[in-house]
Amino acid sequence: MYAASGLRLPIKSGMRAQKEIDSLGRQVTKLQEAIKNLYLDKVDGLICQEQFLEMNNVLLADKQQKTKRIASLEKQLNDMGQQQKDDLALQKQVAELLKMQTISRELIDLLIDSIEVSEKDKKTAQQQVKINWKI
Repeated sequence: MYAASGLRLPIKSGMRAQKEIDSLGRQVTKLQEAIKNLYLDKVDGLICQEQFLEMNNVLLADKQQKTKRIASLEKQLNDMGQQQKDDLALQKQVAELLKMQTISRELIDLLIDSIEVSEKDKKTAQQQVKINWKI
């Protein structure tokens, strides 16, 4: 119920977040049990209505706070997982670009801002070419 959606995150912060989610999940389960026992104590006449309401409100507030923290951590894990997926997709695209023998005109337009070609050196017959990249 409180586990992340099956993402395996090698990042230490991801592992810490998962451990915290597991711990909070166990705490929420204990709080639910405590609320149940509190109600049974009230029904059995061991505590009065006022005591029940006071303790019940404290337990419910604690449970709500822990449940919100679990939701926040699960969102962080999902976001981390999405970032890793995005990074992997980018790496695949770069690998494909590196395999290319020729580059399309559209790709050149996306990557290159301008190309400067100097005048030919009369002694060596060479020209200097400078590429200004957009990135």
